Parts: sequence; structure tokens; C-alpha cells
Amino acid sequence: MMVNNGLNQVRNLMSSGTGLRPTIGVVGSFSFTPAASDSALTGSYFGDNFDSNTVTDKTNNYEFLVVATEANNATIYSAGIYNTNSVLFAEDTFVSLQKTGSMEVQFDINITYVNI
Repeated sequence: MMVNNGLNQVRNLMSSGTGLRPTIGVVGSFSFTPAASDSALTGSYFGDNFDSNTVTDKTNNYEFLVVATEANNATIYSAGIYNTNSVLFAEDTFVSLQKTGSMEVQFDINITYVNI
């Protein structure tokens, strides 16, 4: 879900070039219901720069990887994207995942813009 602060950042980037694009993926360790008014990912646990950001027709794909040595023993319920000013752009939740050192977890977050 795109949150209001993220939409405002997109507006600012498009209209005046001010603001910062999202560059950081974050995972959260609490289950919650996303809301447009959210300004932080509930239970933020681990974050890192995107491994890639690709753009196709009206879509941004943000990819980040939590490698085997990161976020171990966490129960991950959510993922979100931020810019370097700690502005949350988007977030989503899913069925929990128990992260261990024997796995890597890849997150692909796609934001598609319609009616532009």
C-alpha cells in the first residue's frame, strides 16, 4: 500500500524535483493492518539499501535481499520502502516468516502507477 507521505514525496518529485526517492527496504517483526496514514513500518527490524530498482511501463520494482547473516531469529511479517530522510513510501504485510541463518529472503516490491 502506498502511504500518504509516500504519495506526497512522489508529487513533490514530479512537480518540483524536491524530495528523495525511495532507496531503502525494511522488514518488520509485528503483524498489523496497513493504513494510508502510516508514517513508519510497525515493528521495523532490519533495513538496507535496495539491491536493484528497475523501471518499466508505469511500474517501479524495488528489490532487496536479506542475506543469510542478516535478521536471524526474527519473525518477519511485513516489508516497506523508505527514502534516506526516513519517509515511508509503501508497506505491506504477509504470513509470517521465521528468518534463520540457513536462508536468504528476497523482497520484490512493485509500485504501479495507473491513469498517468
